[in-house]
Amino acid sequence: RMSLLNWEGNDYKAAREYDLEKLVFWEDNYRFFLNTERGIWFEGKIPNEHKVHFRTNKNGTHFDINLDFKDIDKGFTWGDGLFHLNDNDQAGMYAQIPTARIEGFIALDYDTVKVTGTASMIQFHQTNVATRLFEKSFRFNKSTYNGYVGGYFLIPKDAEDEIVGYGFEKKGESIIIKRPISITTKKTEKLRGQTISSEIEICYENADCDNLVVTHMQEKITLLDELGGIKKMLAKRFLGGDIIELRGSAILNQKMPVFYSLTVLD
Repeated sequence: RMSLLNWEGNDYKAAREYDLEKLVFWEDNYRFFLNTERGIWFEGKIPNEHKVHFRTNKNGTHFDINLDFKDIDKGFTWGDGLFHLNDNDQAGMYAQIPTARIEGFIALDYDTVKVTGTASMIQFHQTNVATRLFEKSFRFNKSTYNGYVGGYFLIPKDAEDEIVGYGFEKKGESIIIKRPISITTKKTEKLRGQTISSEIEICYENADCDNLVVTHMQEKITLLDELGGIKKMLAKRFLGGDIIELRGSAILNQKMPVFYSLTVLD
């Protein structure tokens, strides 16, 4: 799913799902096709290079996005990246691109603009559907003048399970990965029609704590947005609920604006 926010005051979304049998990987240039007949692919051996190409038509709108990743920071994870859950389930989390520069263009209905900026990429996988494993998840990140700061956390349904994820920070050449021991909701608030944790405190094994205050939610979507009628009802019954994602911004430790996203179950 791709979201293009605040394009001349409007938001646009395009979601595409293909059968696993249509996934193709070219080893010579590390290119992944979701479907070789469609214009959606990712290319490059990280951290040497990475490219994103997204071209499709959705609801009468033509999208064309080409982004080149430059100066990609080396990725990392906690241990082997695997977190063990109840009933032999596992979740894996890897910071493949902690931060990188991007260059390229974005076109909407052939109205094209050149873009530059920063990007990050977290890879996550699990052995069961999210609605059966987690209550919610959230992440934050920000590129800084000499590194980056961020975190990605998932709260298991069983409160006795360990918190999945970690906080991280890079200053110059030093990378600190912080394992959480507690996550506490300080305040709740209703944003975009959803009651969420609007102030969160995350404390780590090294005795540091991060405080996040949500300031704005720019987008709200649900996993089942693309379905309707009976399909949506059956999918929600199978999953045990819908998955709602909100994206926006927050303030970290009362001083640093960060990008923020939250996933909750409905």
